[in-house]
Amino acid sequence: MGKKKMILETKATKILFTLRNSNEKNLYQSRIVKLANCSIAHTSSILKQFTKLGVIKKKKGGQRIYISLTDKGKELADCFIRIGELLK
Repeated sequence: MGKKKMILETKATKILFTLRNSNEKNLYQSRIVKLANCSIAHTSSILKQFTKLGVIKKKKGGQRIYISLTDKGKELADCFIRIGELLK
């Protein structure tokens, strides 16, 4: 899957917005699945691609791995938010 296609894919964008707009400081994968309403497998695949692109970072906390946006990820999410605002 190409970088451009992966970033513009609806589920990927939904996960990106979930991470950006969440009131929770760090989310774990099963919580992202619920909030973004995506399958576990699809979410896992997208998170792997986001990690490769430097959009998210993972931090182990006990038995859970917490996921948050990097500065690059925040900037990317903000760009999509601005695009959405322009399309209103």
